Amino acid sequence: MNCAESVTNTTLTSIVNELAVRVTAGILLDEMPTPVEQIEFLRTIEGTLIKGLESSLDAGLKAKFRAAGLDIDKSLLPGYPAATFHHWVEIAAAHIYPNEPLQMGVRLIGRRSLPALQDSLIGRALSSGLQLLGPRRTLERSERIFRNNSNYQEMTVTASTDTSAKIAIAYVFGIPGFYQGVFEQTLTHIVKAKNVQVNVLAVPPPGTVLDITWER
Repeated sequence: MNCAESVTNTTLTSIVNELAVRVTAGILLDEMPTPVEQIEFLRTIEGTLIKGLESSLDAGLKAKFRAAGLDIDKSLLPGYPAATFHHWVEIAAAHIYPNEPLQMGVRLIGRRSLPALQDSLIGRALSSGLQLLGPRRTLERSERIFRNNSNYQEMTVTASTDTSAKIAIAYVFGIPGFYQGVFEQTLTHIVKAKNVQVNVLAVPPPGTVLDITWER
C-alpha cells in the first residue's frame, strides 16, 4: 500500500467536516490546533495537477502519477498527504520541464496552478477580493488563504512595507521554488501588482523565507 492509499476516506472526511464546522462557527483557521496528519485538500490536487497541467497531461505523465499513487482517471479522495502531493509536483516538473533544474521546474508548476483555481465561483470571488486588498494585505492573509486548500500550512509575514514583504512558510517539503511560483502568479495575475519579484531568501528546513517586492 502506498502513502496516498494509507489515508482513509473516513479520516479525510472527518478532517474536512471538522474544518467546515469550525468555519461555520466563526472559529479562525489559525486558531485550530496543529494537525497530526498534514493533508492537501482535493481542490489543491485538481487545481495544480489536473486543471493546471491539463495541456501537458499526456499518457506518460499520467502513468508516472499512477505509479506514485495518483490515478487521475478515477475518483479522487477528499485529500492526500502533503508530502505525497509535493512529490507529485516534482514528478510533474521533471516530466514537463526535463531540461530545467528542479527548483525552476516546480516554480513553473506553481505559476500554472492559480489560473485553474480561478475557474470556480469561489476562486473568482477570492480573486476579486484579493485585487481590492492589494499586495501587502493579500500577503498578510496568506496563511488563511492556504488553509482553504490544506489543514496544516503556516505562514508569517516577518516584515512588510508598501512595496515589499518577507514571508516565512513553515512547510515546503524541499521545493521552495513551487511556492515562489505560486506567489509570483498570485501577485502578478490575480492581485495585478507590477514588476513583482519573488526570491528565496533562506531555506530553513522544513520551510523557507521568501523576499517579495513589487511596485505601486
